[in-house]
Amino acid sequence: MTFPETSTERAELEHFAQAAMAGRPLAVADGGEVHGVAVLEAILESARDGSRVRVA
Repeated sequence: MTFPETSTERAELEHFAQAAMAGRPLAVADGGEVHGVAVLEAILESARDGSRVRVA
């Protein structure tokens, strides 16, 4: 059995974005989507000014 390549991170972020745009709750409350966005924002901030950014 073979399966197509899938990025779970991308799927989570896309689900988060769709839920946010529709104003509906996430499929799994307190799931990894919010943390994934926080990590992405920290990466962008760190790349912008070269600092270390703490992610809660």
